[in-house]
Amino acid sequence: MDKKYPYLDVGKRLEKLRKNLTQGEFAKKIGISLRTYQYYESGERLPPDPVLERIAEECNTTKDEILGRGFASLERLFAQEKAKIAAEKAELEGLEKKLRDKLLEWGIPVPENTLAFLEVVTFYNKHGINIVELIKGAKEPIHTGEEQELIDMLVAILRGENEDNKKAIIENVKAFYKTRNVNIPNEIKKANHAG
Repeated sequence: MDKKYPYLDVGKRLEKLRKNLTQGEFAKKIGISLRTYQYYESGERLPPDPVLERIAEECNTTKDEILGRGFASLERLFAQEKAKIAAEKAELEGLEKKLRDKLLEWGIPVPENTLAFLEVVTFYNKHGINIVELIKGAKEPIHTGEEQELIDMLVAILRGENEDNKKAIIENVKAFYKTRNVNIPNEIKKANHAG
């Protein structure tokens, strides 16, 4: 929004409403000075309610239409939002395609749900491990496959996705870590407090 002309849209609507009249003729018709009207039409100032009401009456419209809150304005806003959402969806689909192509290039089976794969990437990134290095075998994963499976189950519990088996799984996870004599990951500690 232009700081000097914050009401430019209202000003453009006023210009359309006065049709063939000059600014001076229209200002006189609605009972204000030419300079005051010029402030409104240039977008520097917003007309007060009494002036808006006179303009609406003179032009057979409503204050809401003048201010851009009418049905046509809502339709335009809806169309803009719809276009924005479509563009974001297209961008996301493009990113998913790039990710799938890169995985195939690395010889990795492409997961059906790319977003699920992104969650795995995020998990490793939180622990300071670059997933690309993991995939290429330059680094070892944080957990063994069995440990990761248990952590994944625990994460599902923490998200409320597996409430029925919550206690049994927490007990299994605790037992697993006791037999391994290893530090219990933060995810497990959080679940112990939740359970």
